[in-house]
Amino acid sequence: MPLLPCRPLSTLRNPTSGLMRMGSFDDVWGAFQERFLRAPVWLPGTPMSLGDIGVIDRRGYTQIARLADFGISFEEKPFRAESEYLVTSASAKIEDFDVNAAVSDPGGILSSAEASMRVSFSSAGGFVVRAMNVQGTMIPNVLSVEEQIHRLVAKKPFWNREWIYVHEVVSAKPCIVIVSAASGAHAIVRASAKAGLNSFVQLLAAGSASTLSEQSSIDQYVATRTRTPFMWRGRWLGGRLRKRFIDRGSWDEDEDRAAEPLFEDFDEPAAFDRDLDDRQVRA
Repeated sequence: MPLLPCRPLSTLRNPTSGLMRMGSFDDVWGAFQERFLRAPVWLPGTPMSLGDIGVIDRRGYTQIARLADFGISFEEKPFRAESEYLVTSASAKIEDFDVNAAVSDPGGILSSAEASMRVSFSSAGGFVVRAMNVQGTMIPNVLSVEEQIHRLVAKKPFWNREWIYVHEVVSAKPCIVIVSAASGAHAIVRASAKAGLNSFVQLLAAGSASTLSEQSSIDQYVATRTRTPFMWRGRWLGGRLRKRFIDRGSWDEDEDRAAEPLFEDFDEPAAFDRDLDDRQVRA
């Protein structure tokens, strides 16, 4: 078996502190699980692909390895997802502004245009998700994957109980995710492109560059025209003996719910308020 490529748990991008605010994480995580039965990619903008193996701590999701690093094969299959998402928390308010400026060349021909979206929040942990050209991919043969893992573990234990492998990813192009840090938070997302388009939505759909400006008390954000994951599902070893794989954040119907809670980390996201290091997650 190849040795685990130990990758440092480096700090991920964060416009504020470099670590997640647990209140924001709790609110956004719970809302995504309730609405989509999937977790948000956290921190927003974090790269994620099918077959990734990672952990979650105060820095969000950090990739440690891939299934392929251990010779574990899997299938990939697209699944149907809504083509567009415009989702806001109860505390978020958005307003689109149509093209309000254009630049003319010397001949008087409009050469570029700009439109914007204003976002405001009445509490911390509010969020806005705006995603277009959405695609979903999944690993349909998870049982085969887990049989391979078990066979390898039987020969040489290597799988850490903290590891989660990614079996579903939902991505978008373009993708905007904004999370508030406090009441009164606000930001403006600007999109610009060649003239001929007259709304913020049209500019986004055309692949216009997006920038966040005039922001205040924004905790996390990503605004990009490149394909970016924004929701996912993962599986990890579950049960008191950690011998079976289950979806992170779901109750296992075969276990006695009166027994020791199996998913206290997802039921109470504050359990991720910790710092992991290589010694805690390597094989």
